[in-house]
Amino acid sequence: MARDLRRRYAGTYRIVRAESGSQALASLRGLKLRGDDTAVLVADHRMPGMTGVEFPEEVLPPLTEPDSAPDAEPEPGAPAG
Repeated sequence: MARDLRRRYAGTYRIVRAESGSQALASLRGLKLRGDDTAVLVADHRMPGMTGVEFPEEVLPPLTEPDSAPDAEPEPGAPAG
């Protein structure tokens, strides 16, 4: 897959490959420290060290902010919603 992605996108994007979830997390931390953006993450469900479900949970922010979760208590004085 990495070869196919490089063939198609290497002229525009840098393709980074990792052999495990922990190596991928370390690569992403390094990219962030350098100020590089990450456009797409591709993960194998059965990669070494963590699953393809656990990996994005480590990387991506939650889809809702804690104060906007359905079971969150409204702030005092806030109109009922």
